[in-house]
Amino acid sequence: MSESHRNMFYAELIEVSEDKGPYMLVRAAADGDEFTVRVSSPHGLASSPLKGSLIAVQCPDGDLGKACGTIEPPPADRIDGQKEGEVRIKNLKTGKQQIIELDDDGNILLKSPNGKVHINPT
Repeated sequence: MSESHRNMFYAELIEVSEDKGPYMLVRAAADGDEFTVRVSSPHGLASSPLKGSLIAVQCPDGDLGKACGTIEPPPADRIDGQKEGEVRIKNLKTGKQQIIELDDDGNILLKSPNGKVHINPT
């Protein structure tokens, strides 16, 4: 990178993870360079990010070979309109059709495009 001394910068996810191995790894691009980023996920929550997502990349010791990052969805898929403390989880690939909401009123809402919600399916 032209500024390899940077410890933190933004990059675009250009190749999604194969989602195998001990860490989720994705390919990213910034400033004309491509590199691998180890994805950090909140404990107990796993997802497979979409191509085109924005990655906040951190490079310990300024070493691009140690790049790790937190991924934000593409701007068109950002969840907005939430009240303070609310939580929403959605499948970004299906748009706004599959959603779990923990709203400000204490409700847990499950939304599915076909109206079916499976709890402990056999």
